[in-house]
Amino acid sequence: MKSAIALLVTPALLHAGEPVSSAPATIVPEPSISSGWEITTALYVPLMGLDGKVGVAGFAPAAVDLSFGDVLENMDGGLSGAIEFRKDRFFVGIDAIWLKLSDHVTPTPLTYVRFGQNQLTGSILTGYDIYRTESTSVALMAGAAFNDIDVDLELYSPLPPLRRSGSQSWIDPFFGVRVRHQLGERWTLFAEGVYGGFDVSSEEYWQALAGVGYQLTENTSLALAYRIISVDYKQGGFVYDTDTAGPNIGLIVKF
Repeated sequence: MKSAIALLVTPALLHAGEPVSSAPATIVPEPSISSGWEITTALYVPLMGLDGKVGVAGFAPAAVDLSFGDVLENMDGGLSGAIEFRKDRFFVGIDAIWLKLSDHVTPTPLTYVRFGQNQLTGSILTGYDIYRTESTSVALMAGAAFNDIDVDLELYSPLPPLRRSGSQSWIDPFFGVRVRHQLGERWTLFAEGVYGGFDVSSEEYWQALAGVGYQLTENTSLALAYRIISVDYKQGGFVYDTDTAGPNIGLIVKF
């Protein structure tokens, strides 16, 4: 049995490679400090695999161990993106990912399992820079992560076919910290960690990321990061206890 990745866009990717503070950047001629809202968008590719257990009522949780290649091979469709609004030290971010997967496996010579899965994942957060200089910023964040997963399973064996479906939606609150440090004119290091769940929905949810950004132009940057996401959700017979890890590549555009 296989399953989609439970993903959340990392807000730190949105500003990777850009000047850390509103102080003048050396590659931008005669910059001015804006008192209005700034908008940053990101298109990204999460090259991540999945490891853990997934199950629905009627089926015991199955071990899942997928590389990014496995996920890509079985993907029927997918979209991902994020947007962040900032005014001085305050910011609000929204992201969304949609994935559709289908596959079949043969656990034993006499059994055949076919499955399909739709997953919509998103998050909304707000944050504030509690510390900021020309090269370094530290922000505190709070938000909520949303998951909506539909799973269809069919088991064929010498016995009559067994079919089961599971659908679950849940929201996990979280708190986090974001740190960025500018290296020279174009390079930026960034890291971020969030922790949540608190048994509100998931027993535990956490995410950690670290990466580097490169500023291509005044308004465009590239970012490369390594990210780990852990979700431990159980409700009735529905189980989603997974760790997702791998590199993320993003294109960031600022307006």
